[in-house]
Amino acid sequence: MLISMNKPLRDRGFTLYQASYMEEPDGGEWSTFAVMHNYGRVIPYISSALVGFGLAWHFIVMLIRRARRSAGGIA
Repeated sequence: MLISMNKPLRDRGFTLYQASYMEEPDGGEWSTFAVMHNYGRVIPYISSALVGFGLAWHFIVMLIRRARRSAGGIA
């Protein structure tokens, strides 16, 4: 498995990030990794879905109001 700066490894709820990388003059390479267990990883997805639902709801309600006003004004 390859872990790089923009491609973390996710396994069993843990995420391994490459925090830094260093090349030495003699040709050696060093990587520092950070391990994280993110309990709230799903929260941004849930909140985005709620915001999207709210926007759709608002659009539909305003569309119905406008349609009722237009129908009332014509008759």
